[in-house]
Amino acid sequence: MDKKDVLAFKGTVVGIVALLSLIVGFVTTFYVSQFLGYHFPDSPLISLFLAIATFAFIMFFFSKTNY
Repeated sequence: MDKKDVLAFKGTVVGIVALLSLIVGFVTTFYVSQFLGYHFPDSPLISLFLAIATFAFIMFFFSKTNY
């Protein structure tokens, strides 16, 4: 594989993980609101925090497995 192919693959992986983490952050906040009846004072901010935490968690494990 060329360097360009490896870079394209890693960029694709980061993009997919970013999209997945946004989905997880917002869906988790929605489900907590709907099923548990808890209402956050600033729901989008909590959702973005969960998305960033999910992204960091997944990327941490990808970096540990691909060294």
